[in-house]
Amino acid sequence: MIYYQALKKARNPDFPAPIVKEPERLQSRDADFTHVWKGDYFDALPEFVVQPDGAAAYLEIEGIRLGFAQAPDGIIPEEAFQKSRKLKTKLGTQFSILDPLRLYRNKQYLVTKNRGKANDTFHLEIARTYAVFELTQAIRRNSSNPTSRYQ
Repeated sequence: MIYYQALKKARNPDFPAPIVKEPERLQSRDADFTHVWKGDYFDALPEFVVQPDGAAAYLEIEGIRLGFAQAPDGIIPEEAFQKSRKLKTKLGTQFSILDPLRLYRNKQYLVTKNRGKANDTFHLEIARTYAVFELTQAIRRNSSNPTSRYQ
């Protein structure tokens, strides 16, 4: 998870990365890409499509399973895309990923509606910690516009 790795890398004593007691809790099936249909990625990256027997197909790149936002009741898709993080891989592939605030709201929705997975509570903690860390960093830098740049 991007935000977990960012917290570990920051090594901020006030905002440490949550401690994972069970490695499978850190494994994310929901990297939460937004504004791209799953089928578009399947068409563009057929070599990474995994089709297990009796289960839905998914993307897996170097052991990381990629997922897509699945809870439209928990997020507003247009807002999610507008506020999403635009990233680019070294090979030039561009994608968006939910910002920590929307990821937190999405996980919170799933957990409170009892529709979440076992790792959602841990991911909720990561998203909360990272969002607070990022806001604190923006304030420390005396940013004049933290909500649009660091949200």
